[in-house]
Amino acid sequence: MSTDIPSGTHGGMIHIESGIAGALERRGQPFVHLTWGEMKAQLTPAEARAHALHILECAEAAESDALLWRWLDETTGVTDEQKAAVLIRFRELRG
Repeated sequence: MSTDIPSGTHGGMIHIESGIAGALERRGQPFVHLTWGEMKAQLTPAEARAHALHILECAEAAESDALLWRWLDETTGVTDEQKAAVLIRFRELRG
């Protein structure tokens, strides 16, 4: 399996590909190969799943942070500095 994902503002594509090791000491072991420009990584399936889950969690957090910021902006008269302080505390509580 192979896929290319646009990498947004950083340019280029993130290429993700499944593989099976051929080296004698790892022959037959599964891996996930990532490339992004000149950067490369080879992860175990467990490592790849952990990174994928973390990306999903961060995406959700980014959306909830933006929603909170927008709500504070539209319903209160607080400054950006005060909104930032609320957001920091919200992130601490979210853990």
